[in-house]
Amino acid sequence: MADRSNGWGWRVDFAAENTDLRSNDLSGQGRVLSGTGNGFTASIGATRELTLLKDVHFTTKLVSVSHANDLTRRTNDGYSTAKDVGSTGRLASIGLAYLSPSEGTKLRSSFEIFTYQANVDGFVESQNGSEYDRFNVQSQRSSGSGGVLSVSLAGAASPRFDYSVGARVSHFGRQGGVVTSNLVTEATKFTVLSEGLDRTQFMVTTGGVVKFGSMRTLQFGFGAFAQGGYQGNVSYRMAY
Repeated sequence: MADRSNGWGWRVDFAAENTDLRSNDLSGQGRVLSGTGNGFTASIGATRELTLLKDVHFTTKLVSVSHANDLTRRTNDGYSTAKDVGSTGRLASIGLAYLSPSEGTKLRSSFEIFTYQANVDGFVESQNGSEYDRFNVQSQRSSGSGGVLSVSLAGAASPRFDYSVGARVSHFGRQGGVVTSNLVTEATKFTVLSEGLDRTQFMVTTGGVVKFGSMRTLQFGFGAFAQGGYQGNVSYRMAY
């Protein structure tokens, strides 16, 4: 949903999501962890053109994410599972964005600084094999801040199809976190340091928008990380 009032542009988005997560062992020969889930992302954002800088806009955004995931871990005796593991996240950002006024292909660039908080519920694994392979994992919480710089070229290939290609650099103020757990057969807890994603990430992106009239669009995107890995997304949007 989009609106404009007193020079401010407002946008509210809600997206239902399905996730598919996979992680191989260090040799890359076998899958150690996998997960599937569903959830949603809701956001509200606002923009306003700066008086002294033409075509430069101040931007701000609030985002809330919630997922429930089914997890599977390979063990020495089969697989351990955990069902409906909840996770939530919150993000707030401010920044500046530039959109060239030229006709045809347009240059877009933006810089944002953000702060975030993420939470994962604790869970106890189930295992049809050995009880000695089941983990009781404690809840996790992380927070931090960072920045994102992005540049893209966007245009219309036809009246019903828009395209974009670009690049993005993200930097996080901290990396990784600590996971605390214990075997269900033992009371002694241990911790594992998870390195997480690299603090600085570079991604090349491409995407498109298919228009079904003025109020409905199908959007898709694909990104490849310089450090390896990729991500993709597809969404259907309706404006009111």
